[in-house]
Amino acid sequence: MGNENPDSTELDVSVTAPQDESLTTPIETANEILAIEVSTSDIGLNVLGTLTNGGKRKVLLKNPVTGELGSYFEGDRIDIISSEPVKVVEISKCVILIERSGNFETMECNNKMPTVVFNGPGALSKYKIVRRGHNDSSILSHKFITDYDKDIMTVSAKHDVDPYLVKAVIKAESNFDPGAVSPKNAQGIMQLIPETASDYGVDNPFDAKENMDGGVEYLSDLLNYFDGDLKLSLAAYNAGKGAVIKHGFSIPPYPETTEYITKVLGYYKILKSRNYTQKNSLALKK
Repeated sequence: MGNENPDSTELDVSVTAPQDESLTTPIETANEILAIEVSTSDIGLNVLGTLTNGGKRKVLLKNPVTGELGSYFEGDRIDIISSEPVKVVEISKCVILIERSGNFETMECNNKMPTVVFNGPGALSKYKIVRRGHNDSSILSHKFITDYDKDIMTVSAKHDVDPYLVKAVIKAESNFDPGAVSPKNAQGIMQLIPETASDYGVDNPFDAKENMDGGVEYLSDLLNYFDGDLKLSLAAYNAGKGAVIKHGFSIPPYPETTEYITKVLGYYKILKSRNYTQKNSLALKK
């Protein structure tokens, strides 16, 4: 947190909205896609691959304990596990979104880097997901996302960083709370520790614009230093550049750091998907 230690098939990534009316409600703005809270699944299944055949998307899963295999379409229930009901919500490019107990989780192919540029329009972009049994007024954190979008675009352009990556980092770091302080004294909307804030000229870490300017510049420097490697750059942002160097220019074996990288990339994928959908929809209308 701001230098804190701690067969011939065509794959695609279009998204299908859940059909359970208690889980979905229309949205109007692209940025509200961050109302979806997504975590990495610990369900213990292996994603062998995803494919598109005849216009339908399918994921191949394996239970490593029983050796049982299963193939599922979006909306299917996974039957090779004996835990609570698990539903396949979205099938993407070697990434799937599942739902269990009202929570949304991602699973990825074990041998594939996360995909951050989606290849097709997504129906999920028309919805935001709410907790089962709750009404529209309890939609997950959908109002915070409108406050800083303009500032994020401005500061990202200034430091030549993808604004969707910046937004994903802020979401993971502070959930857009400019007054956030971590147990390790990381401060503000991008959770800069005092030393990093000082290095990047941030006098008031609780000023959102000032904190973002320093944080995005720092993130830009890390991306340049690690030749654009997202995972290493995010690891350095969370655990410190020194920790990444110390571990041979690899991700430090800190659970917090690995979880942080997964979380940020998860948000980033969602944002990139929504952005692609918007652009594609506009192009089709022309």
